[in-house]
This record gives sequence, C-alpha cells and structure tokens, in this order.
Amino acid sequence: LVDYFYGMPADLRSRGANLYVADLSAFNDTYVRGEQLAAQVRTVLATTGAKKVNLIAHSQGGFDSRYVATIMPGAIASITTINTPHRGSQFADFLKEVPEGPKAIATSTVDIIGKIMGWFNGKDNQDSAKLLEFLAGDGANRFNAAYPTAGLNGSCGAGASSETRQGNVQYLYSWTGKGNF
Repeated sequence: LVDYFYGMPADLRSRGANLYVADLSAFNDTYVRGEQLAAQVRTVLATTGAKKVNLIAHSQGGFDSRYVATIMPGAIASITTINTPHRGSQFADFLKEVPEGPKAIATSTVDIIGKIMGWFNGKDNQDSAKLLEFLAGDGANRFNAAYPTAGLNGSCGAGASSETRQGNVQYLYSWTGKGNF
C-alpha cells in the first residue's frame, strides 16, 4: 500500500484521533468512488457505534465526500477538503483537448498504473477517461448542480460554513493553495 499521506495518519493517531483511511479506486469518477467511500463509512459506523463521521479529503476525495454527505446526510458531521478542484480542473480541461490518439494512449497507460495499484489495495476498478471527464470544468459543473454543497463549490469565502440536510447540520471546510509555475 502506498503511503499517500506521508505519515499523517500515524501522527494523528499518536495524538489520540480515531482515524480510518478510505481505500478507493485511484482513477475513476466520483460516483464509483463515492459509493466505495459510502460503504466504508457504513462499516466504520457499524464497527465503532459512532453516529457520525468527519470526512477529511484531498483532491478528488472532496467530491467523493460531498457525494456521501448528500446520500448519507445523517452520518456526516463535517467535510474538510484539501486542494479539491470544486469548480473543475484547468489541467483536465487541457487534457480533454489533446487529440484522441495520444489521449487514448495516455488514459490506457494511467489505467494500467491504476490496475497495478489496484492489485495492492484490492480496487481493480480503474477508468481514467471517466476521471478526466469528471474533473474537467463541465463535469464538475454537472456534479455541482446535482450535489450542491454550500460554500464548497463556489468562490473562497463566498459560501456558508455549514448547511442542514434533512435536519442534520454538516460543517464545511476547504483548504487550498496557489502557486505559479
């Protein structure tokens, strides 16, 4: 298993946090990954007896968390996203414009890498073309329309810090950075 979070789970656990790291397909759209995350949240709730969880997510995981918060509103206390392209990825928009031949080679290569990673974590469901379509601006816009989350799909500081879904309050946080190349 790849140590994607660079020792952060061990550090948080050493400070007393009850922490569970989700194990999702590396390359797929949020509807597939969101269902994988929902199943894992259900397992954590059943195993621990907790009523709610706090989701902390990086990149596409922020979309997955928003999906789960929508379909399981009573189970999610908060969502914290880190570098999630809530309004789409300019890089994905760029890649969508690559001619079909080179794009097919690239997505096939990424899928092979994903399958190799999947052998190690049991998630062989990889589809980088779906991921690309989802992360492009129009895919993110469709998701935002179907799964609105106050404050997480708009401009920084423009949205609410919490929202109520079916009588359940969910707190919302988002962190990101910006760099110039």
